[in-house]
Amino acid sequence: MVVIGILIALQINNWNEGRKRSQTEVQLLQTMKQAIEYDIKQTKFYMEGNERVVKSCKIILNALDNDVPYHDSLSLHFEQANQWWKVLISKHAYENAKLYGLDFIEHDFTRNQLSSLYEGLWSFAETLDERQAMYYYQTVTPVLSDLFESIDHNWHIAEKGNVPYDYEALKKDKTYRNILNTNIGNRENYNAWIQLARSNMTTLQEFLKNEIENR
Repeated sequence: MVVIGILIALQINNWNEGRKRSQTEVQLLQTMKQAIEYDIKQTKFYMEGNERVVKSCKIILNALDNDVPYHDSLSLHFEQANQWWKVLISKHAYENAKLYGLDFIEHDFTRNQLSSLYEGLWSFAETLDERQAMYYYQTVTPVLSDLFESIDHNWHIAEKGNVPYDYEALKKDKTYRNILNTNIGNRENYNAWIQLARSNMTTLQEFLKNEIENR
């Protein structure tokens, strides 16, 4: 009887531990799913910001190419043309799940998608951000400082804009044109990268939902 009682107690203890683990794992899955849902919404905001940058670059190039007279609205485009809307992704939920051990996730595809998203796509996005910052401060800023009266380094706050010292000379400045065209390419490529990540996140969101429902 004593042995049977001990075995029953051990079985109950194991059942309780299993139930606690199951609850923890569901919570980890739910937290990751919620984080991805939030990030999907945020990436749309960043993409729209970069689209505005591309639009400003094209407006300026059109003005320079077609000898459009200077007007105040151009100053805001001169400022916005050099903004960089980089993605800020929360990895906290994923890192917690990784510390716990991703083996608790049932499907290999879900685990692989998580690793691909956070260890691959978003890690490379951070590299792109570093390259952009280096390009801006080492290459773009010195040029802009010579061409414009004021350079607002708060990229996301467009109040007064940037006013060129000599708008007529700016029309012929090949270096500035190259910067604008480079900005267009960089922002469009970055947005394409974000779109790829968004597609992966949308797929992953559904797989996490299935993992939760099957618990």
